[in-house]
Amino acid sequence: MKAKTASLLSKVVAGVMCITCHILLWLGILPKATSPEIISCSITVMAVFGGVDINLITEKITGWKNISHDTN
Repeated sequence: MKAKTASLLSKVVAGVMCITCHILLWLGILPKATSPEIISCSITVMAVFGGVDINLITEKITGWKNISHDTN
């Protein structure tokens, strides 16, 4: 899986997780959860691939790819 695909997938999963958990909260299935906790968990899922997003943005703006391969 490419980094760009994994980053997009993490955003989709985080969004679905946030909506699903809020619905479960409102239905009383997650009575001890709070909205800030649900949102923080979703943001954490997105933040895991935050470095990938920064790298993709930098690459797009500068046109420079950071390729670090050992030549030894």
